Amino acid sequence: MVEGVHHRPRRRPWAPAGDARSGQGACQGRYARDPALTAPDAERHPEGLRAAGWEQGCRLRITIPLTRIRLVAGKPVQKTDDHDEWVLVAQDCDLAWNSVAGSDSLVELRPVYRDDPPESWGIRNSKFRLDEEGAYLVDSEPPVRVEPDVVFAAEHTCAGPHTKPARRLKTWLVLRCNRPAVPQEYVPLARELAKRLEKKTHKQAEERVRDILATFAIAEDSTVEFTLTAVIPHEQADADPELVDTTRDWLSQIALSVPDRLGLSTDVIAVTDEQLSLAFLETSYSLDVTAVSWPNSEAGPVGAVGP
Repeated sequence: MVEGVHHRPRRRPWAPAGDARSGQGACQGRYARDPALTAPDAERHPEGLRAAGWEQGCRLRITIPLTRIRLVAGKPVQKTDDHDEWVLVAQDCDLAWNSVAGSDSLVELRPVYRDDPPESWGIRNSKFRLDEEGAYLVDSEPPVRVEPDVVFAAEHTCAGPHTKPARRLKTWLVLRCNRPAVPQEYVPLARELAKRLEKKTHKQAEERVRDILATFAIAEDSTVEFTLTAVIPHEQADADPELVDTTRDWLSQIALSVPDRLGLSTDVIAVTDEQLSLAFLETSYSLDVTAVSWPNSEAGPVGAVGP
């Protein structure tokens, strides 16, 4: 054994082969120098996770305890269950330089679920869909932090998302950390909009709206005013030039159907995901009914949203 950069003995991790828990083949242990599933960065520590082909968004399979804290007889108590499918969500810069074999740095993983997957692909959803097969992340589920050797010992089941999927995951992770709750004075209007969106009127099978975003304001005469913005994947808009107009017309009908006593629409637009600014994302509210934050005293609607 040799000394690692964190002054601890560095061991090459190895996990036993032939793990039968997975329905996707045997779990194979792998050395840090095994062939990478992704192209490593040119600049990285040679013994780091990034050098071994791991990047943010990579999928891995290894059984790890997933712990929640419950209150039992007035005392916090751990409730632990084993979970075996994960997504690596640590930043690539950490994977390149800090997550070194044998070190005691920590790498964040999020549990992957497959039961009852969400239909929507929205980046504001509390459930984030990872692929067409239905794998997804849940915002409220606790992440775990493990030493790099745990990741080295895992089965690398899926290379990380590249370019567009990677941006979706990065954006979701950021938005879940700073998700605006609908202010109390706008909750009746937001609930009504979410309910009408859930009806999915005028839906065409080939259309997919990524998100419906709203802004709210109170006018000088105390009228609640709102805007609606439909976010469309730019690939679909490029393939169908009329999609933006048809989506805006559909959303306008939703806005006009809202009772005036709840609020008045001042603008309805449809844009592609390439046209949204970060400032707008930070100041708007998602009307996906799985993402809107409702007050604890009010029961929110249940389900996914889309036209």
